[in-house]
Amino acid sequence: RLAAAIPDLRFVMVGRGLSADVFSESDAAIPGNLTILGELAHADVMNAIAACDAVVVTSKREGLPTLVLEAMAIGRNVVVPNEPGCLEAVDGGSLGAVYSPGDIDDLATKVRSAIETPPPPAARERVIAEYDWRVVARTLDAIYRSAD
Repeated sequence: RLAAAIPDLRFVMVGRGLSADVFSESDAAIPGNLTILGELAHADVMNAIAACDAVVVTSKREGLPTLVLEAMAIGRNVVVPNEPGCLEAVDGGSLGAVYSPGDIDDLATKVRSAIETPPPPAARERVIAEYDWRVVARTLDAIYRSAD
């Protein structure tokens, strides 16, 4: 629906279980500005993120969205649904655009804004400071040591 709503932009869809066949089974038309890549190896996902102007998450629910953190770490704007996991990743919206799920007009507006606005440097800084595995491992180690 987003690709159809913004026909002058190109979209790439990546994820497990995604294919043109899935769309044809649901009688959904694939807009000409949408390329469906389906499931990719992690390195290929990272290359796709690096090639994009912005990363749009359309999941209805995320725990801690690694995709969002990876995109922020390599300096891409992110557009995420208003749901707890994504809100945590974008610091309540200060480090990424947040849209109302189900509101295609809101999503389209946020995507256009994300493409036209430089990513906030604080997004990458936060990911490195709080979510880098070296930081997370030390934090977990301290938690488990304090339980003794």
